[in-house]
Amino acid sequence: MRHIKDVVSHRVCSKMNEGKGPQEVAIDPATAILIGKVLIKVVLLIKDCRGSNTEREDAVRNPSWSDLGSLKKIVRKELGWFKYILFGAKIIRAIRDVGSSMDNNELKTCGLYAENFPDDDYYNGYVEL
Repeated sequence: MRHIKDVVSHRVCSKMNEGKGPQEVAIDPATAILIGKVLIKVVLLIKDCRGSNTEREDAVRNPSWSDLGSLKKIVRKELGWFKYILFGAKIIRAIRDVGSSMDNNELKTCGLYAENFPDDDYYNGYVEL
């Protein structure tokens, strides 16, 4: 879970900041924390809905329309309507881009293949839509 909060959420944030100047920032720190929460919920949802590792990989690399609908719902709930209107499409696009570029070792480190997260059993089975 720590890998998702630290590494993957920073990759999503840097993807959103591409093309910005050195003094410009696309998102505030609170939104970056919310992106980490969104990523954890997305991984838990994929783990609960997909049985095999290949189905989980496909959901991360090439999400279906229902997967995208679930992602939009999670992002909208975590950000709230105002931030979702401002940043929702950028966050969803950045999450999709980062997910498609992840290799199998990174997916394993994120806990996508494991039954529960490597360092925290608290979130096991917790998926809220």
